[in-house]
Amino acid sequence: MDNVLLYFSLKYHGDWEKIYDALDRKEKIETQDLIKVPNSIPNNFISIINPLYPNNLKQIMKPPFILYYLGNISLLQNYFQTIFINSSDNIDEYNFKVIKQVVEDLIKENRTILLSCENSQDNKLLDFIIEKQGKLIVVTKEPLQSFLNSESWAKHKNIEYYDFIIISEYEESNNFKYKSNNNKEEMNIRIINGLSKAIIFLEHSNFKKIEPLFNAVLNENKPYFAIPQNLKDTESSSNNLLKNGAKLLESATDILNQI
Repeated sequence: MDNVLLYFSLKYHGDWEKIYDALDRKEKIETQDLIKVPNSIPNNFISIINPLYPNNLKQIMKPPFILYYLGNISLLQNYFQTIFINSSDNIDEYNFKVIKQVVEDLIKENRTILLSCENSQDNKLLDFIIEKQGKLIVVTKEPLQSFLNSESWAKHKNIEYYDFIIISEYEESNNFKYKSNNNKEEMNIRIINGLSKAIIFLEHSNFKKIEPLFNAVLNENKPYFAIPQNLKDTESSSNNLLKNGAKLLESATDILNQI
C-alpha cells in the first residue's frame, strides 16, 4: 500500500483531493509501475500507514498521504516541544535580535523550532539554528529535492548536523514531471498546525497575509505569541495580535511557561 500512495502522490503532484479521488475510484496501476516507483525519487518518504508517521498529523483535516523527507524522522514526534515561527522580510534589527535570543534559549531547553523558509529572515533563522545545533524542522512548499538544491540549504550540506528534518508533500520524480498546484498555502498551514504546539508571529507589513494562519491557530486553540512594538505604530501586526489574544513575547520564558 505504501507504493500505491507514493505512486498517486507523485502522479497528482501532492494534490490531496486528487490522490483521495484516485484511491476512492480504485484507479488501476500497472504492477511494474508500482515496483519501480520508490526508485524514481531522490529522497526518503513516509506514508500515513507507516507506524513512524506522527500521530498529531493524523488528527488534522486532510493529513498528508505521503511526506518526503531528509533527516531525523523522530523529530516529527515532538509535538509538545515544537514551536513554529512565522516570519517575514520586513523584520527590523530589534525584532530579529529578540527572536534570536528567544530561539537560542529555546534550543537550550531542548525545544524544536519549525520553519517554512519562505523569506530571507527565515533563512537567517535557519542559519542561526544550525550554528547553535538546535533541533529543527523545515516544512517547504517546494518539491523536496528543489529545496535541497536551493541556496537556503545547499550551503549546509557538508556540515556535521543531524538534529533536523526537512519535509514536503511534493517531490521530483523520474516518472512524473512535477506540476505545482494552487492551494499550497492552505495545505502548508494544516501541516504547521499538526506539528507545532505553539506559534510565534513576527512583525509583518500586511496582516492579511498572516490572517489564514492566525485563523487556523484560533480554530485549534493554540497558544500564540507576538513581540510588542512601538505603541505609536497603529499598523503593527504584532500589536494587533496582542489586542486579539496573543501572549506577550519578551523572552523564551514566556513560551516555556505556557507549553
